[in-house]
Amino acid sequence: MDIENNLQNRIQTVAALNIPTSRKTVLMFLHFHVCNENSTPTGPTLARETCLSIRTVRRALQDLKLRGIIHGNWGVK
Repeated sequence: MDIENNLQNRIQTVAALNIPTSRKTVLMFLHFHVCNENSTPTGPTLARETCLSIRTVRRALQDLKLRGIIHGNWGVK
C-alpha cells in the first residue's frame, strides 16, 4: 500500500510540472530505472522504452538538465 501511494505521489508530482509531455515521459522512465533497477539507462534504451526518437530523448535530457530537474550525464553512454 505504501509503495503504491509513493508511486502515485511521484507520478502526480511529475504530471504537475510545467514541461512538455516528452520531458515528463523521459523523467518517469529515468526515475523507474534509478529506483527499481539501480541503473543508468542509455539514450537508446530510453528511446526504445518511451517510443520517442533518440533525438527527442536527448533534447528532453538536455532540457531537464537546464531546468535543474536532473543532474549528471544521463543517456550519454
